[in-house]
Amino acid sequence: MLEEYLDRADVSLLMNRIGNNEKYYKKTIDESFLSLASNKDIALFVFYDALFKFKVVIADNNLLTFFLLDLEKLFKKIDNFQDLSMGVNELICKIVAEKLNIKSLDDELSKKEIVSFVFNRFIVDGYYIFGFDNRYSNQIKASGLVPENYNSYDKINQINNIFEKYEVFDFFDKNFFEKNICYTDSFLIGCYYSLYFPSYFYNSLLNNAYFDSNYRRDKSLKDNYFSMSRSLKRFMNSINVNDREQKFILDTISDMWRLLDNKNISLLVVKRRNIKNIDNDLDDFMNNGDVYESVDRILNGKYTSIHSDVSLYNNYEVIDLNYFKELDVVSIKDEKDDTKGEFKLVFNNAYGQASIFIIIGSLLVSFGVIIMIFLIIGGSL
Repeated sequence: MLEEYLDRADVSLLMNRIGNNEKYYKKTIDESFLSLASNKDIALFVFYDALFKFKVVIADNNLLTFFLLDLEKLFKKIDNFQDLSMGVNELICKIVAEKLNIKSLDDELSKKEIVSFVFNRFIVDGYYIFGFDNRYSNQIKASGLVPENYNSYDKINQINNIFEKYEVFDFFDKNFFEKNICYTDSFLIGCYYSLYFPSYFYNSLLNNAYFDSNYRRDKSLKDNYFSMSRSLKRFMNSINVNDREQKFILDTISDMWRLLDNKNISLLVVKRRNIKNIDNDLDDFMNNGDVYESVDRILNGKYTSIHSDVSLYNNYEVIDLNYFKELDVVSIKDEKDDTKGEFKLVFNNAYGQASIFIIIGSLLVSFGVIIMIFLIIGGSL
């Protein structure tokens, strides 16, 4: 779905800026917002979410270049992620108005036309998203999605059973007997669910009421692991968990934590009508506020946990997305930044790598040849 965008040089360039320049990703975060994610994580999610919204609502390659230019301005200008997401939705609204050749966004007729267009594209004919561990991507592409296959964490359930012997109940807050999975209508949330899949695992360990994990958001989850594991050991000693059971618990958690090495994102997108019909009325989005507020309410997403036990064997698509470190592009310097540094970008294609400076050099050589020809001709006259 997004492949044609992700292969573009301007998309890769902007994504590389976001991952390597603090101006783009160092923003304030509401503590309740995607609690496990780092600044870079959320910046990446917002970027992918913006591309997805453009694809679903606009789907006009002729307008993508202008969208990316304005999107970059938002990343540089806005200093918190909530307002950045709102800015993306406002940008989508403006482009819809341009696409529909609407000059004024102030009158009710124009508002209804724009909101109806976005509502039909994003909700009526829109998607639900299931974010899952990237390791399962090829399996789902080949064999489909069977929800109960993604709830069978037998060893984690065994840990719960061990703790229950010591009157510690629901250490991992998860019903391991349910046969459904959770969709969301937010691409951004879907990215989060994929990167931290299964989210209950990290939430239970890092926000557990039974012990102090000393979780720090400004550190990676790997760095937080050492603090968490020490707290967990102290807790198990305090309730007299025997050595054999402690080893099983720590080994199991350590094995799952190693999966953090896989930072790629995988999402299953499926038409909403194929999963669950949730009543949505256009009038719910038409009342109160201006056109920007109405479009923001549509695009912002309303459902983070849409439970479904529906198995899928067709009519869905799997989207694999790279994390920043997967980009085959060197770290760049913002040419508009006043601080010292070199602006350097390497383009990759089937014929190898060519530095932008080589391209510039070639143009200068060509220009020099032209000047020389003029001088020769002028001298012969």
